[in-house]
Amino acid sequence: MEFNQYNTTVQQWIHTVLENRETNADVVLECCRDIIAYGRETDDPKLIGFGCFYGGEIYYGLNDGEHFFHMMTEALTYLDRAEEWELVVRCYNYLGIASMSRGNPSIALDYYMNGLKDSDTYDLPMQKVMILINMGLLYLECEHYVDSENSLLEAYQVLQTRQQDEKYNFYMYVFYGNMAECLILQNRLEGVEKDEFKELKEKLAVGHTPKEKNRPQRELRI
Repeated sequence: MEFNQYNTTVQQWIHTVLENRETNADVVLECCRDIIAYGRETDDPKLIGFGCFYGGEIYYGLNDGEHFFHMMTEALTYLDRAEEWELVVRCYNYLGIASMSRGNPSIALDYYMNGLKDSDTYDLPMQKVMILINMGLLYLECEHYVDSENSLLEAYQVLQTRQQDEKYNFYMYVFYGNMAECLILQNRLEGVEKDEFKELKEKLAVGHTPKEKNRPQRELRI
C-alpha cells in the first residue's frame, strides 16, 4: 500500500501502526481509531480498511473475538472498495484461522476459498501459499489427509517459484512441519525415500529452520 498522498499526520499514524503492531496494542489501537475516523471524514475506503484490518489484527492477538470479527469484516468491505487485494486476502486468512479456532471448519474453509480465489485473480503468489498452507492444516485437523497433502504440495510448488522472497524460509519451515505431521498421521514418513518427499525427510533430519524464526508454527498469519 502506498501512502505518499496523505498528509504528515496520517503518514505518522500509519508508520506508528506498522512499527508497533507486534509490540504495543494500545498505541496501535489508538492510531487505528484516528485513521478510521479520518478516513470516514474524507470518505477514503483505503484508510478505513487499513485501520480496521490492523485494529482487527490487534484484537485477534488480544483474543477479543467480538471486536476482531467486527473489524475484519468491516475491513473486507472497505479494502474491496479500495482494491487493496493483498490485505483483502489477509483478511480472509485471519477470518479462516479465527473460525477454525472456534470449531467452525466449514466457515473457515469458505473464507480460505475466497482468499484463494482472490490470490489467483490478482496474482498474489505468496498470499496463495499462505492460504494453501492454512487450508492444509484445516484438512489435517479434520483428518482429511489426502486433501491436506494436496493443499500443502500445491503450496510447495508455488513457493519454489518465489525462492528470493523474504518470507520463503519461514513459509518453508511451516510447510515442512505440517507436511511431516500429515505423513506421520498416515504412517508414511518412514517409507519416504525416492518420491517427492525425500527432500522433506532430509530437511527434517538436519533441523531446517529459518534464521528469523526458531519455534514451531503451524499456521500462517503474515
